[in-house]
Amino acid sequence: DVAKIGGAARYLPGTVHANELGTEPGDDVSIILDLLVLRPVGFVALTAGTVIYIASIPFTLPTGNIKKTFRALVERPAAYTFTRELGGEN
Repeated sequence: DVAKIGGAARYLPGTVHANELGTEPGDDVSIILDLLVLRPVGFVALTAGTVIYIASIPFTLPTGNIKKTFRALVERPAAYTFTRELGGEN
């Protein structure tokens, strides 16, 4: 009966099963999803943000919000796309 309980435990939510390399089974899927979907979306966001940032300079320069606008529209999408760990959450 102990073996049945132990076998059933693997179907409980929140249990993690690591393979021999010590990675979780979802790591491969999250890396592929990140590489094929999220990074290209991040690149599009970076490109669009750069265009919007350049267009907004005449409005943000006089108000002193140019650094804040740059961070929001260019720096964060660039960091998301190019510097975070592949398959990472943020």
